[in-house]
Amino acid sequence: YSYNWVVSGIRTHVVGQYLTDKTADAFIDWLPQAQEPYFAYIAFNAAHLPLAGNNIPSGHHGFGNVPASWSNTRFRAALEALDYQIGRIMNAVSPDTTIILLSDNGTSDATFNINASEKRYPVNHPLHNPGDETTGFNMQPYNPNYAKGTVYDPGILVPCIIYGNNVTSPGRDYNGLVDIVDICPTILRLLNISGSGQYSLTTVM
Repeated sequence: YSYNWVVSGIRTHVVGQYLTDKTADAFIDWLPQAQEPYFAYIAFNAAHLPLAGNNIPSGHHGFGNVPASWSNTRFRAALEALDYQIGRIMNAVSPDTTIILLSDNGTSDATFNINASEKRYPVNHPLHNPGDETTGFNMQPYNPNYAKGTVYDPGILVPCIIYGNNVTSPGRDYNGLVDIVDICPTILRLLNISGSGQYSLTTVM
């Protein structure tokens, strides 16, 4: 709720609007002026530290008021709010838009340090099952020693979800190794751009 927002080199300090919400708003506001075909790189910072104080979303999650010491629940609340904003973006773009969702690194060890009083889901949470409100949350089988900053799965394994009409085999899970740099030639192909030559880039947010 307190960050620097830079547009065309002009820095503005923003206080009071959750950064995840503002990032989605910026893309949705820009979308009507986008020239086809366009490529938009939307860099959310959530879910990410810091999770202390008031740095969790005030809405768009099902956890209600979360104690400051509940780092894992606060992380999950931020993730749910991110999911909500991604839904807004998917509703805003045209049906033939290809959406690639991925992350830059694995989970922080802070989310593994679960307070003994943290429960799975409160009663009014959409994912609540009977007993969740009394069952402690855990991250098994993941080990906090193998989190972000290590080369083990929890440190480097990230989501990579591709959605759209250009996906030839939808609903398929792929277990091979993929790196983010592999996405670049795929994007060029989707835009019917060859891998050589010079192209202009306009930063809009």
